[in-house]
Amino acid sequence: MIQVNNIVKIASLTLIFGSSAFAQTLLTVKVTDTASLEKCFQIQPYLNSTSAGAEKATEIVDQEKINVECAKRAQALAAGKMKVDDVQQIAEVVRQYSNAPFSLRVYKDFIVSKKSGCENLEMYKALKEALSLPADTPSKSDSFVQQAYAIMDVCTKNKDFLSDLLEDSVSKEDKTRATNICTYLNNKKIANKCAH
Repeated sequence: MIQVNNIVKIASLTLIFGSSAFAQTLLTVKVTDTASLEKCFQIQPYLNSTSAGAEKATEIVDQEKINVECAKRAQALAAGKMKVDDVQQIAEVVRQYSNAPFSLRVYKDFIVSKKSGCENLEMYKALKEALSLPADTPSKSDSFVQQAYAIMDVCTKNKDFLSDLLEDSVSKEDKTRATNICTYLNNKKIANKCAH
């Protein structure tokens, strides 16, 4: 470990201490539009030092923590949007800097509250990627598959959406996705013979 001018280099990861004049942190970046959301995802990992009285604590804010926090901010930003095109722009930034299943959360809030957007192709792509993951990823209580199921609760009323979903449920290309779709369809009694 080499310390030079308030920067510690560990392997290829550069961690910036606390409040360096040039360092962007989750505390300094406010998300108000897609440009500031991009800045959020561009934050580099850093050390966050806090002190309460005589006790000091240091936490590593790694890329995963940054991505999760920025994705949450994207959800909040999308919450006030009235059109699926606006939500799609926000979700695209999340997909570009993080991953498609995280972008699905941005769509989910919109679709569940507005009961529209089911025909959006980018949302469907994100839904398929989320359904390709094990049912308990990233955690059992807040899985990407559960996010997909919430969208499916609304969108299976759309004929085209349901048709695409039924087609993907028999696909041999991705058995995990087909199994997750069949589990949903069987639980909701939407498909008679859906088994994987």
